[in-house]
Amino acid sequence: MAVFSGHDHGNTWCRRWRETVPGTYIRGNGINLCFGQHTGYGGYGTWVRGGRQIILTEEKLQDRALDTYIRLETKFKVGAVSLNSTYNQDTYPVTSNDKTS
Repeated sequence: MAVFSGHDHGNTWCRRWRETVPGTYIRGNGINLCFGQHTGYGGYGTWVRGGRQIILTEEKLQDRALDTYIRLETKFKVGAVSLNSTYNQDTYPVTSNDKTS
């Protein structure tokens, strides 16, 4: 259904992978790949720290769906998406590129 990763960059995104990697025979099988922004205190940059939250319910799992978002250290919620059958067709609000002061 999905693979989640966090690191020390300001990137916050999810994408359904179906394409072939250029120059290879490796093709995505439709799995969702999600990246969570600056999750710790190491690394570089001054992006607001946050962690990706994954919301699972029995009802949504029956449809192979889940919800996910980033909860920022500032308590705000950004990057909320539903990974469901219409993901990559739906429209979601842009996540701001906030920095710490």
